Amino acid sequence: MIFQVLKKMKVIFEVNFILVMAMATTAYIHSSYLSNLNTTIPAGILFAFGSITALISTFHSPFLFQKFGVKKSIILASVLNTIGLLTMGISTNPGLSIFAFIITIGSTALIVIGIDVVINHFTVTKEAGEVRGLNLALGNLAFLIGPLIAGVLANKTNINTVYVFAAFLIVGMMIFFKYKFKKFELHPTHIKQVGLSDFFTLWKKEKIKYAYITGFMVEYFFGIWAIFTSIYMHEVIGFNWAQIGLILALMHIPYIILEPIIGDIADRYNNEKKLMKIGLCITGLSFLWIALMKHDIVIIWIIVSILTRIGASFGQVAHESFFFKQIKPSESGLVSMYRTMSPLALLIAPISGSIILLFTGYSNLFIFVSILLLASMLLANKLTHTP
Repeated sequence: MIFQVLKKMKVIFEVNFILVMAMATTAYIHSSYLSNLNTTIPAGILFAFGSITALISTFHSPFLFQKFGVKKSIILASVLNTIGLLTMGISTNPGLSIFAFIITIGSTALIVIGIDVVINHFTVTKEAGEVRGLNLALGNLAFLIGPLIAGVLANKTNINTVYVFAAFLIVGMMIFFKYKFKKFELHPTHIKQVGLSDFFTLWKKEKIKYAYITGFMVEYFFGIWAIFTSIYMHEVIGFNWAQIGLILALMHIPYIILEPIIGDIADRYNNEKKLMKIGLCITGLSFLWIALMKHDIVIIWIIVSILTRIGASFGQVAHESFFFKQIKPSESGLVSMYRTMSPLALLIAPISGSIILLFTGYSNLFIFVSILLLASMLLANKLTHTP
């Protein structure tokens, strides 16, 4: 079954792989890049500005897709993304670099949503778990390779070089997408712009609400990790960028191995509740281990980081699979609303993290997040399928 899905979705998976590779090379160095700009604004707050742009892109994506089509919207966002990455790579002006960062984050969100719409367009409901699981696994293969490349480039040259490399990847993705989808035109009229009414509709549907909250916690963990953990490893623990790149790369192995299997299990047994509880438990406990760990032994960091991703792989597939099985094709507003989860988490994570760090250290921040993840297991009990 997995091989049939892979063959059917091959081209769009390839496009997404290149996109995620570009994202993976820069994802964990953004916070250090922003910290090096010598501004008085904390990196977490600057990251929040980028997340606001991502939220705006998410809210307005249905309008752009209907007016310009999904393909043109993706290409336009890719052009903006390339300009932003190149500017970050060569600019010496802090203000311009921050503006480029904000544009890059916002345009990335639009590209991701556009690719997601294309995947959803070619996916049948009964294959939702496998398609999502396989796509996530391939994306995380890119996240295995990306940090290794970023670590080597940053260690041998500087962080700015990584952004230039990512820009070339986006150009390659854009050309490949335009060529492979030459005759593809999709103006999805069934997707509507997110409004406050969609939020209340989602909140009234209890099972979807709990899928949103538990999924949000997984995304919130990703946000805290991406923004604060790499700084912690570099500035507090003392790892160099090559070591950090190795840790961040190898921790993605569980995604590649587990997510297609978890997606298949979710489709066969409709047991997303158990999968989500397992994910939240493993992620919470392993992140608590990181919070309490003080030594700089690379192999130990690799092991515990892999454990966080074993848990996250269960959580990611579980909330995606559950949600897309619960909604009807006509409930496009809920899909758009659900897609605000990641940018919203990436907005709240840097703000909340920066506030907590004003009063305490990184370890206590990580303990706080661990407690939230473990407490969310109670809400995961609500993820039961409608008979």
